[in-house]
Amino acid sequence: MKHGVLFCRFLLVLLLCLQVSFSHAEALSKEAKSKQQALRQVQKKIQVIQKSLGILEKEEGSLSAQLKIVERRYGKVAGAIRDLNRQVLKQDRRLKSVQKERDSQKELVKLQSSALEKQIVSAYAIGKDEKLKLLLNSEDPARNSRLLVYYDYLNRARLQRLQEIQKGLSELRQIEKKHLIESERLGQLLSQKKREQKRLDSTRQERKLILVSLKKELGSQDRQLQQLKEDEGQLQKLIASLHEAMEQFPVEIAQNKPFAKQKGKLAWPLKGRISQRFGSKRESGRWSGMLLAAKEGVDVRTIAGGRVAYADWLRGYGLLTIIDHGDGYMSLYAFSQSLYREVGDWVGAGERIASVGYSGGRTKPALYFEIRKKGKPVNPVKWCRKAKKGRVG
Repeated sequence: MKHGVLFCRFLLVLLLCLQVSFSHAEALSKEAKSKQQALRQVQKKIQVIQKSLGILEKEEGSLSAQLKIVERRYGKVAGAIRDLNRQVLKQDRRLKSVQKERDSQKELVKLQSSALEKQIVSAYAIGKDEKLKLLLNSEDPARNSRLLVYYDYLNRARLQRLQEIQKGLSELRQIEKKHLIESERLGQLLSQKKREQKRLDSTRQERKLILVSLKKELGSQDRQLQQLKEDEGQLQKLIASLHEAMEQFPVEIAQNKPFAKQKGKLAWPLKGRISQRFGSKRESGRWSGMLLAAKEGVDVRTIAGGRVAYADWLRGYGLLTIIDHGDGYMSLYAFSQSLYREVGDWVGAGERIASVGYSGGRTKPALYFEIRKKGKPVNPVKWCRKAKKGRVG
């Protein structure tokens, strides 16, 4: 009776635990669905913002729209070539590994063949009926017994050598087949890379022609200055709209260290030379961020964890990524060659988000980098680690 009561209590406790567990799982599922729904709403709002900015480009003429299309395409092709380069290197390593395996197997078969050859020569030296000769040439029964054991050992050794050679040759055939497949795969990758490189060269030439036409269209220095100011105003409008949209979907600070507490300790987005400093003079006024010179294709990395708020082309800034770090802080990475993240993606500090380029109509590769607090630009030098001799990273 006592055991029955205890068992009933155990079942009751177990059922309560299961109920709590299911309730918790259901709550987590609802929370996840709620977050996904909020994210979709934010993405829709950002699409509306992008469309409104796109209307302005169309109103100003087709050249800007053409540049947008070409630079987006250039970024995708450059990204594809980058991936192909990685695949080619990986495939080359695999091919070399197979070649090494093949050479090793050839050497093993050669050694086994040589050992068998020596055994055959020894057997030939004795002549035919070697077992009978060994017995007739010895009058000692004990010695005869030892000779018979030795003879059987020699036969087994020869048979084993033959089996090893057959196995080695079979494995060698498999390796040769594998080598052929890997060689063909490498050839396909190299051919694909060649095709993509042609596309890239063609796109680069198309971009040059558009830039020449744009320069003619803008004409005077006053018109160029006016467009620079318009581009800055467009960026300001975009950031304000993003700030408003992202407030409804805040960054989970618990996942990252608060941005404000990392002041002076943040890593730079790349290793490069400071080309323009925050606040230095430019045609339209002063730089709101920093221009960091680096080679085309160099990785651009996040300075801190956050969520991608924007990842697309913007006139005057080219392929642009904006990361929302929470508490009103954002970082901007412009003039990129390729973008590797999409709106809504979570990124950690130091993650690759883009590559250095010269999109936005620039002629030299560089990264334009900004940090903003509640929409206002702040000096990155005060937030990132100390620069040395005009270089960062």
